[in-house]
Amino acid sequence: MNSFRRTVSNDDIQDEWSSIQAAQANPAAFKPLYDRYFEAIFQFIYNRTQNEETSDDICSQVFLKAMQRLNDYTFRGCHFLPGCTGLQATKLPNGIGKAKKSGW
Repeated sequence: MNSFRRTVSNDDIQDEWSSIQAAQANPAAFKPLYDRYFEAIFQFIYNRTQNEETSDDICSQVFLKAMQRLNDYTFRGCHFLPGCTGLQATKLPNGIGKAKKSGW
């Protein structure tokens, strides 16, 4: 089985950590993290729901959860948003009814 892995440089990880620290100090500085992840998160959700409105709603919840957990985040040398929000395919089943039951 082939799995796709995206290589991320240490500079990219350090840049992300700098963005996280800035957002922890000032929530208005969350925008670079939002800009970095919005498209990928939205597509991830849309591929499972096949509904733009539902995907917008869930995506908003993902970013709200990320902002709420920002000050609790501990840098582990990996990407912030997917780990911070617990975004997993198993938490986003097809259809908003099931997604709501699983905590989304």
